[in-house]
Amino acid sequence: MIRRIVVRVATAGLLFFFIAARAFSQPAGQAVMPPAASNDAATSQSGGGSAKEAESSPQSLPFPALQGILDDYASLRAGSGYDAAGREFHMGHLKIYFRSGTLYPILTASGKEAGFLFDGSGRYIYTSEDAADRQSIEKNILANVSTNAYRDGVLSEDLGGCFFVSSRSLLDEILGPGERSSKPGPESVTSQLSRLLQKADDADFGIDHAAALAVLDGGSGMVFGQIDSQIVKPFYFHDPTILKEEQLLLASNVFGALSARYYNVVSRQLIGEKRAQAPVQVSRLEFSLSTDNNRDAEVQVHETLLFDGSSGRLLPFGLYNHRESAVNNWRSKTRTLDVRSIKTSDGRELPYSHKYHELLVELPEAPPKGATLDLTFDLGYHFLNRKDGDQYYWFAAGGHWYPNPPWENSTRASCHWKVRTKKPYVGVAAGTLVALKEDGDSTVFEARMDEPTSGPTLFIGKFQRSEAEKNGLKVRMSIYAHDKPRAPEAYAQAASLLLDGYARLLSPYRFKEIDIVEIEEVGWFMHSPPGLILVSGQLLARVLNKTGDRLKDWNNHAFAHEIAHQWWGNLVTPASWQKDNWISESMSEYLSAIVYSSSGKDAREQTQRMQLLLDDWWQMTDMSKNSVSIYQAGRLVGDWTRHSEYQEIVYGRGPLVLHMLRTMMGNDRFFSLLKTMVTKYAGKMMSTDDFARETSGAVGQDMKWFFDQWIKEPGIPELQVSKSIIREGDRTYVAGHLKQNTAHFKKLLVPFVYQVSGGQRSAKLFMMDEPEQDFRVELPAGVSSVDVDPGHNNLVIYH
Repeated sequence: MIRRIVVRVATAGLLFFFIAARAFSQPAGQAVMPPAASNDAATSQSGGGSAKEAESSPQSLPFPALQGILDDYASLRAGSGYDAAGREFHMGHLKIYFRSGTLYPILTASGKEAGFLFDGSGRYIYTSEDAADRQSIEKNILANVSTNAYRDGVLSEDLGGCFFVSSRSLLDEILGPGERSSKPGPESVTSQLSRLLQKADDADFGIDHAAALAVLDGGSGMVFGQIDSQIVKPFYFHDPTILKEEQLLLASNVFGALSARYYNVVSRQLIGEKRAQAPVQVSRLEFSLSTDNNRDAEVQVHETLLFDGSSGRLLPFGLYNHRESAVNNWRSKTRTLDVRSIKTSDGRELPYSHKYHELLVELPEAPPKGATLDLTFDLGYHFLNRKDGDQYYWFAAGGHWYPNPPWENSTRASCHWKVRTKKPYVGVAAGTLVALKEDGDSTVFEARMDEPTSGPTLFIGKFQRSEAEKNGLKVRMSIYAHDKPRAPEAYAQAASLLLDGYARLLSPYRFKEIDIVEIEEVGWFMHSPPGLILVSGQLLARVLNKTGDRLKDWNNHAFAHEIAHQWWGNLVTPASWQKDNWISESMSEYLSAIVYSSSGKDAREQTQRMQLLLDDWWQMTDMSKNSVSIYQAGRLVGDWTRHSEYQEIVYGRGPLVLHMLRTMMGNDRFFSLLKTMVTKYAGKMMSTDDFARETSGAVGQDMKWFFDQWIKEPGIPELQVSKSIIREGDRTYVAGHLKQNTAHFKKLLVPFVYQVSGGQRSAKLFMMDEPEQDFRVELPAGVSSVDVDPGHNNLVIYH
């Protein structure tokens, strides 16, 4: 189904969950910055800092200290062993019981304890106590491995060994405090440890980076481990300071890459009561790229960073090491992204380490709240030539082609683009076009976007550009490699009409221009960062080559969906792209259906269009009715079926919940609420709880229950209804019994619809607030028949 395949990639997310740390900055002019230091050719540039200094507090460590910590953790070895029989290891929701065997300390080059390796027999127990996590953990485990080891929130198996690494001692918690031998352990154990650490390195996890983040942040340290069990063989990650999250991960090669093993997070539980918020935000991004061959480029990225006062000494970014798809880890010598220097605004260089598709930058001390820092990253790109031969490159929103802090919504930046390419390549980016000109064999492109965006996006390639103006709006088209003379006018007309429709429904479109990029080869994909729409020429071609209006309807609705993201997803950003993404996707899906169906030539066609979309949503909802909640859908991981479930929930069930809310509130209050929210939250983040609070204000009563039950809880109610018409004197009633057959009861406003004189239909409403209850509702005299929710506006399966 086209509707299920056209999706918008979240523009922010913690792809590199293991690199996140609270960051560092300095108020302009107040930092004591280091002198320029020599550059390690491969991965790092750093000054001194001995191994011993890594044991000190971050306040006492002299600057720079990064390289000393990295060196200390570069060659971990096993120490002499201890009897493990009868011992236990507890960390968060993980418990390990050692029956018999040996515990070997893991030691750094300086002799500092950095975890343990266990060889023997025992058992592990991981417990999921978070109600939301328990919705998805079983599905996620079974999506990766066939096992009966999980039951009722508990995953447990016998184990034959494990290892845990950390920036702090773990053996004290197992053996008790005391002196430890510094003698080396058996060479065979050190070799085993090296093999395990190499697997972690191959999968883009480096204990040296994790240790540096923990030591220079001053927190209690990250813990990473692997359990050698019978079937599941889980990985474990515990971060009480930075992500404030505990994770269970499973190894899987579903994406055809070894590195996939560390990205299949099957369980997430908060450490503390609140999710970690980004302590650093990119508020200004200036990007300059120059290439003479459309393969290699000199790149300068200027970023202005804002800090909230909770940052530490080390600033983490996601930044690719390479773009070589044939290599499954961060180590590649082809299609590389090189870091040459990182400088402050006064030209002083900073120490850094660039490994594991991460960039760590060390600064001298933690800044106060509200501090800003300007950094210039001098980079080299060697990957602009696509291996498939296509002559374009897409720098996607949320990607790590520029230094991008790893927290959700950590970029909210105005952008300035300067791009020089060799002909016939040309740059494309959203915003005000400053320059587009030829200069010898080159094309020079410059644009700026003054409105902050969470999804900086740039294209370079062989695009055919054109421009049209509709009702004061500039619509710029960039079509890749295909001559489509009719397309520019068609796109301009459609974009203008849709933007105007949403402006009336919500608020005026905030830009004076919009860019539409069409690329045939992106398949069934569409995408909508601020001020730009990426559409699939392949999708359009397939639709136009088919017969029947339904496919064309889907295509037009998909385009309307992407336009809707200019308000929901861009202007109003979900606070969490995992849990609150329905605010972007479900809302865009539902409003695009309203706008698209309203463009029908008459009332009959408008109703037909909307009904087709409602039927489509119901079909998707039925396929995932036993899955997780809308709120938890972003936590589904595994093979393609899990991604299909996500789409069915967010693009099917989500719009039906909004449709139910609209029918409960009435059109006037519903659309007034949406206008209020896009104004109040313009340029801000919105959570599900924010949405509930605004809805409560609009209806004059607490509506938190609606969002708790319909967004945060799983299940689709099945409702048994028995009813009859009762006449008592001159009074008429409909009476009967309601019973929900579901493990997750949901309050429900049940409409009883009847016909009055003149053929008009009216309704009486009954609030079902118990799983099973009788009802008795008075009707106008003379009513002879009553239907229960004939429009099927409630997200309920009736019996």
